[in-house]
This record gives sequence, C-alpha cells and structure tokens, in this order.
Amino acid sequence: MEVAIRRSVQWLPVAGRWTRISIMGTHFDEQFRFATKTASIEHDSDTRTTAILLIPGNPGNEGFYEHFGRELLKNLEAEKQRCEAAKNDNYILYTVSHLNHVPLPNELHHQNSGQKESGSILPDLLRCEYNVVCAGALFPTIERMAQSPNGERLFPIVSKLNCYDTLLTKPLVFWLDYLPFTIRKWLCSWVLPSKNVPECIFWSAAELLRSNVFRNVVHMCTDELHKVKQLELDATLLKYSDRIRFYYGTSDAWCPLEFGYEMRKRLGDELVSIDDSDCKHAFVISDNEVMARKVVDWIIV
Repeated sequence: MEVAIRRSVQWLPVAGRWTRISIMGTHFDEQFRFATKTASIEHDSDTRTTAILLIPGNPGNEGFYEHFGRELLKNLEAEKQRCEAAKNDNYILYTVSHLNHVPLPNELHHQNSGQKESGSILPDLLRCEYNVVCAGALFPTIERMAQSPNGERLFPIVSKLNCYDTLLTKPLVFWLDYLPFTIRKWLCSWVLPSKNVPECIFWSAAELLRSNVFRNVVHMCTDELHKVKQLELDATLLKYSDRIRFYYGTSDAWCPLEFGYEMRKRLGDELVSIDDSDCKHAFVISDNEVMARKVVDWIIV
C-alpha cells in the first residue's frame, strides 16, 4: 500500500530573514514548525526520526524539488516495508529556498542581503558537530565554475547584467512583474520540455520570472563564478570524509566529468560516484525517479 506523502510550505524567519521552507513526510501534524519547541511529530518511543536537509542550487527555489522529495520519501517508505530493522524509521524532508529567490508575499518584508556560496555550507555543518549521518552532493559545482563550459559561456553575460543592474538589468526585466502568473507559466512551457515534466517545475520556473528574483539569481551566479575556484579539501572535509558522498554526471556542463575523476583520486571510488543513467545537472526536470533511488542508498545505513 502506497503511503501518502504530506507537504507543508511555510515562511519562517531564518537568521532574521523571512525564508520559504518546504517540509515533507508521512508523520507530522498540520501545525508542525521547523526547529521550534512546539513541533509535534507523530511517533512512539521506538521510532527513529531522520531529518533530511535539501539545499537547492541556483536558482534556489525549493519548489523545484517537490517531485524529487516525494519520490525520495516513497522509496524510503518502500525500504521500510522490505526491511524489518527499518520499520520504525521515520523521515522528515526539509527543503530551504535561497533568500530572495522566491517572490515574497505582500505581508512580509525584508531588505536584500548578500548570499553565501553553497559550497561552504557542507563543511560548516560538519564542523559544528551536528549529527550528520551522510552529506551528499549531487552534480556538485564546488570548484572552477568559471572554467566549466557553462561558466565560460555565461560568465561574461551575467557579469555585465550584475555590474549594470540598475542601468541595464532592471529596465530589461521590470515588465515581468506585470505579467499574470498563467502567462509566466506559458512562457516557461516554451523553454521546458513538456513530456514527463512535473507540474512543480513549471510553477517554480514561473516564480523566477519576477524582476527582483531574476536579478538575485544573476547576482548569486556572478558571485559563485567569481569565488568558486580551485577546490581546497580542508581539514573538516578530510576528517569527516567517511560521511560525504559526491555524485558526478557524464555530460554536466557545470562540473565536467574530469572533475569527478579528480575527486575520485582524492577520496576514492566508494565516496565518489559517476552517473550511469545519463542524468542531467538539472535532474529535477526529468530524472527524479532515478536520482531518488540512488540517494536512498546513502540514507539507509
């Protein structure tokens, strides 16, 4: 019997900034709140709850990962039915949007602020001694972004757009704010393949077509291309390397296959996987089922 996956989307203050968060699982009540004392998870004393934190890339809209999250949780629930030792396991999936990468509701207001490149989040979590069972990086853009095929192609464009934001970018995209949401979804359908693409992809892509959201995506892309350079495996990553998993694509224009082979030389075959299913960098568009099955193997320990 297929278990129903529940999803709650909430705006919560994170470090004083309103941030959109998606919470998914099979056992949490409607009043569940992220990281608060009033959180109520339905389980008995024998249940082991594992929190799965999903940090998006750029664009950082958590809605892109809704279908992937459902597939991941379905696979985990199926694993529970097959394995007696896992029958009392419970999983909660949190997906956090990047600041200013989703439209802010009218009743919420905050000022724009700088963003931290995603490549530094993983060491921070490990360094703070959180109980991290496994940290996985899918199609990781953690080194030499500007030297990748996409980086070489896009760097001059986004740099100009970011440098002349007020004079160039803002006048170019201001009209997006006046388009009805249905029109924005229709525009996205011209770019996205229509076959087997989850509805959440069209919805989230349409949310990107807002002037401030687009400009923040451009700003983060420029910042990453400037800062994400030669990889330095610091002491934290080496100390906790047994908990880290990397997954590289074979035709990824953001992190070429040679980066994956180099990482294998550093960490070994067990920690670095090379894709064998022709999955794309933006796997949430058409490769959700395949990637969900692969990630389950990292979580089940």
